Amino acid sequence: MSQGVVLIAKLKVFMQTLEGHSWEVRSVAFSPDSTRLASGSRDTTVKIWDANSGACLQTLEGHSSEVRSVAFSPNSTQLASGSGDKTTLKGHSWDVWSVAFSPDSTWLASGSRDKTVKIWDANSGACLQTLEGHSSEVRSVAFSPDSTRLASRSRDKTVKIWDANSGACLQTLEGYSREVYGACLQTLEGHSWDVSSVAFSPNSTQLASGSRDTTVKIWDANSGACLQTLEGHSWDVWSVAFSPDSTWLASGSRDKTVKIWDANSGACLQTLEGHS
Repeated sequence: MSQGVVLIAKLKVFMQTLEGHSWEVRSVAFSPDSTRLASGSRDTTVKIWDANSGACLQTLEGHSSEVRSVAFSPNSTQLASGSGDKTTLKGHSWDVWSVAFSPDSTWLASGSRDKTVKIWDANSGACLQTLEGHSSEVRSVAFSPDSTRLASRSRDKTVKIWDANSGACLQTLEGYSREVYGACLQTLEGHSWDVSSVAFSPNSTQLASGSRDTTVKIWDANSGACLQTLEGHSWDVWSVAFSPDSTWLASGSRDKTVKIWDANSGACLQTLEGHS
C-alpha cells in the first residue's frame, strides 16, 4: 500500500487497482458485510470504495494530517479514522495511531502517541475511560471477541490487557527485547523476530500473526497453540487479514506480494503480484 494505490484481489483472480489517493495509503479495512472497502492515506483523506466494482463511493475530508487507521463498526454503519491531527473526538494530546470498534458496536477505542488509550461511546462520542499505564506511545488497540477486554500494544515493549468496563489493567505482558508491533490476548511464542500484525478470524477461533521473520503463524485463539506456520514470503510480513467467512487468510509483505492462504490447511493458494 504505497504511492496512493490500493489493490483488491480475489482467489486466483486479480480484481482491481483502486487509484485516487495522491499519497501513500496507510490503512485499509473491509466492512463486515463485505460490500465496501475504506482506505486512509497520507493525503489526509479517507476513501470508501465499492468492493465489487472498485468505484470510489465517497472521499471523506476533514483531517488536517495523515490518516493512519480506519475501522468499520461491526454492524457496518459507522467508520472511524485515526489521524495525527487528534480530531474529532477530542481528548488525546498527541497523534492517534490506532482505532478499533468493540464487536458489539457500543465502544470505540483509540491508542495515541500521548501514551494513553481512550474508550469512547460509539454513538454519543463521549469519552468513557482514559487508560494510563504505558510509558511510550500506544501503536495498536484491539477488543476481545466478547467485547469485555481490550489489548493495547506500545512502543514501551509491552502489551497490556484491560477490563473494557472498569478500565482496570488486568495484565501486562513483558519480556520483549524490542518494540512490540502487534497486540494479542495471550503470550504466543514462536516467531524469531518482531510481530508486525495480528488479526482474529471472524469466527473467533483463530488468530493470525505476521512477522519480520518472513512467516505467518495461525494460532488457536482459545488455547494459544500454534496450528500452522506459513512460509513463502521473502521479506517482512506487514499485514494479515482473514476473509469474512474465515476460510482464507491474506498476507501482505515487504517483498511486494500478497499471498492468499487456506486458513485450515495452510496451503498457499495464490501469490498476487503487481505492487512496485
